[in-house]
Amino acid sequence: MKYIRVTALICLWVCMQTHPVWACRYNVRETGFVDLGIAPYRFYGYVRETTPEDIVSVFREISSASLLGSNIQVDIINTDQQKDHPALKYLDLWRIQ
Repeated sequence: MKYIRVTALICLWVCMQTHPVWACRYNVRETGFVDLGIAPYRFYGYVRETTPEDIVSVFREISSASLLGSNIQVDIINTDQQKDHPALKYLDLWRIQ
């Protein structure tokens, strides 16, 4: 009786052991950190002449610190000075005042 219990426990212990799994070397987790040469995303911040400079500088500091290792580039656009900037089309598209 004791021999059967020991044998059963050993068999159970062997079945519970982890074995290395041979899978595809390139999985989603690894390719998530690979630069595939894709153009970066753009995050536009629209300001006016009346926007206080401290708000613009804080926005620039926070966005550069928080998006440092990402593929997102932050552009702050002064709508009063940069009338020909290509990102101004999004203001009309989304009807942003």
